[in-house]
Amino acid sequence: MTELIIAAVQPRLVPGDVEGNLRRVEELVRGAHGRHRPDLIVLPDSMTSPQGGTVDVDRVPRHIDGAPLNLLRQLAADLGCAITGGALSVRGGHTFQTYMLVEPDGVIYLHNRSVLASSEYAWCRAGTAPGVLISDLLGAQQPLGLVSGPEWASSAVARALHEHRVGLVVGGLDLPMRRGRRKGGRRAAREAAIQFSRCLGVSTVMTGHAAAGLGSRICSPDGTVLAELGHEEGVISAAVPIGRHRVASIPGAMWQPGPIGSRDLGTGTRIAAGAATYWTRWARNDFPWQDSAHSDLPDVIRPDLPAAAGSPQQKGETDDYLTLTVAKRRFPAEGVVHLTLRGPDGAPLPAWRPGAHIDLLLDDEMVRQYSLCGNPGDPHYEIAVLLERQGRGGSVRVHDRLDVGEKVRARGPRNHFELEDAEHYVFIAGGIGITPIKAMVGVAHDRGRSFRLFYGGRSEASMAFADELAERYQESVLLQPEDRDGLLDIRAILTDCPKGTLVYCCGPEALLRAVEAEIRRHPSLGLRLERFSSLPADGGSDAPIELTLEASGLSLTVPAGTSVLTALHEAGVDVDYSCQAGVCGSCEVSVLAGTPEHRDAILTSSQPNDRMLPCVSWARTSHLTLDL
Repeated sequence: MTELIIAAVQPRLVPGDVEGNLRRVEELVRGAHGRHRPDLIVLPDSMTSPQGGTVDVDRVPRHIDGAPLNLLRQLAADLGCAITGGALSVRGGHTFQTYMLVEPDGVIYLHNRSVLASSEYAWCRAGTAPGVLISDLLGAQQPLGLVSGPEWASSAVARALHEHRVGLVVGGLDLPMRRGRRKGGRRAAREAAIQFSRCLGVSTVMTGHAAAGLGSRICSPDGTVLAELGHEEGVISAAVPIGRHRVASIPGAMWQPGPIGSRDLGTGTRIAAGAATYWTRWARNDFPWQDSAHSDLPDVIRPDLPAAAGSPQQKGETDDYLTLTVAKRRFPAEGVVHLTLRGPDGAPLPAWRPGAHIDLLLDDEMVRQYSLCGNPGDPHYEIAVLLERQGRGGSVRVHDRLDVGEKVRARGPRNHFELEDAEHYVFIAGGIGITPIKAMVGVAHDRGRSFRLFYGGRSEASMAFADELAERYQESVLLQPEDRDGLLDIRAILTDCPKGTLVYCCGPEALLRAVEAEIRRHPSLGLRLERFSSLPADGGSDAPIELTLEASGLSLTVPAGTSVLTALHEAGVDVDYSCQAGVCGSCEVSVLAGTPEHRDAILTSSQPNDRMLPCVSWARTSHLTLDL
């Protein structure tokens, strides 16, 4: 089984104080990320106001794309990890208790609670589908289950999750569960995560509100409690196994959810001034949102889909340039400058993952791509640039012009070199190719993954970050300057690697080709490469290409000697672009028919021929149909 680092946040919130509660949630989430560096942070239901039968309904944000979702979306983007939490939502004129998962790339999953508490039937509508979603979080298209409030008490929910073969269950509570009106409801609620783990044979994470005394638990697939909290506010974290542990055994019934009044919220709890109770609202039949017209939102919101009416733009990759300021500048090796770039007024920058790069606009027409080499959790960006006096001019401008205090426009981040989950990694870096690898090593280390880093360079003085890496990761790092120890022995490096090892390599073309050649002898290993320049043509013909543009209905001929991108622009077709060298991926287009010849540094002939980079790539067939 693979593992995720998961943190459960248990806040102490004030009924009715929506703005204050969201501020407290943000403080706890940022603190949890700083201490634990989790892949996923789990918040409870009703994170705008505890469900003690008491809430100021006039102040609860009425759209799920309002304050609660905007907060989770911003936190996920800033911190680079997935976050779940619950709040009221209104869709189609109906009120739901909605539990959501927000991923760092802006994808959002919404689950309307399918089992309501008895205190909710008078005003809230139940969802119609189990909280099963396919998220990149678990990888390999393995479903994840979202469980909200009284659903933790439902055998039907457990069976639905079992039928969908979920590999992890996470969710929140907002009220205790009781066996009828008898005592022991809180104990039953605290045991819900254990029960689900044992029934389904998967790990579970359940978090509640501190004041309600429900507790929070992280459980392994056999029901072992990996971490727990009682009445206190706080955060727990654990490395959680992902996947099914054994055949499920689900009882015919679990326990019954019951309502809770404000007297049950625990000592020291207060209610915000002016807060009204649901019970009072029922008597008056006064729910101001209930008959309002609202636009429905889909169950999954993706950044490439139009946002719902009135909702803000999804946060993810951006084509808009930001103005960054050089905050720090140092030289970690001969000919290498390391820059720390901050956003306007120190504002958080778009989130990124290891392997990502940004575009720097160095002149009106000069755009260059540089890998991010810092910590994805930091509020700034870091890049390291090797000076190449005989290059294309970008590195010269960075070295000569970008001093501390100077401003530069940047776009991105983008990522075609993602760090995928694995039990063991081998990282191979040559020269300035250490920049994306450095960030990957840091994340692998923080996640507790096994890894080795093999780092070569012309000389010890030319190897950026060498001392820093050796000091932090010690025996996991092999530094090999060529003038002292010769070239890296790729055959020795890849021999005896554990089955399933992922090999990540970035550096000079000679190093990449050596790794590609050797990896063929090890079919149990996976290889991921990043090139800093595109490949030469591999034998394809530069005969003219006939293009059909499916969406616009245009047809055109691309003559030999003209790039496909240039031909598209001359025909008035708007295609994004940046490097025009096949290394950034900005101009990627979908191929509907025909076979492209990949001459870029990103796509390879071993991948499906449904995409191409028209700035440098050509065609193996005389005709291509593009989705433009």
